[in-house]
Amino acid sequence: MKLAGKLVTTGLAIGGVLGTLSVVNRMTETMAGEIDTVLTGEERRYPWKYGDMFYEVKGDRDAKPLVLLHGFGPGASSFEWRKNIDALSTQFRVFAVDLLGFGLSDRPAIDYNSQVFTDLIGDFMREVIGKPAVVAAHGMACAFVIADAYRHPRYYDRLVLVAPPPFILRENTAGPLSGVVKFALRLPIIGQTIYNVLASRTAMRG
Repeated sequence: MKLAGKLVTTGLAIGGVLGTLSVVNRMTETMAGEIDTVLTGEERRYPWKYGDMFYEVKGDRDAKPLVLLHGFGPGASSFEWRKNIDALSTQFRVFAVDLLGFGLSDRPAIDYNSQVFTDLIGDFMREVIGKPAVVAAHGMACAFVIADAYRHPRYYDRLVLVAPPPFILRENTAGPLSGVVKFALRLPIIGQTIYNVLASRTAMRG
């Protein structure tokens, strides 16, 4: 009976914590309001197998395509190209994308691994761009675009790599702890709470 009582008490405590986190998450989302873009291009969505990817297009239709891929991290999105897109669009047909799970794109409950992003970028290049393009990638996006360019070089004219990581293209080096972290991040309440903390203004300024 004592064990049963402890289990009930523990269950109620966990339920209370999760309930509190759920309320905090809803308050955070309400205070943040709807996400909007500050870029000045034509807004579009690319329907992919795991969800829609948001992107903006700007520049002459006959100009050479230039794809802008943002880096990875809390709050990352095509917003990082906001000071470049207008100038670049005078010479290129610019495509500034929010990769799946970022910005205004969908956030499906999937394992966001290197294969997912490599396939996403590759499918976008073939189905939306459809011809050789210049691709500017930042951070981890460099690894994924290099991987697809190696497999399908005919869709790439030039690669511009901004701050590529030194361990580029290295896969499966994490230990078993990474699986636990991924599992926690996929939980609806806990994962959202972790994201809200990491994507807060205080965290990103620090």
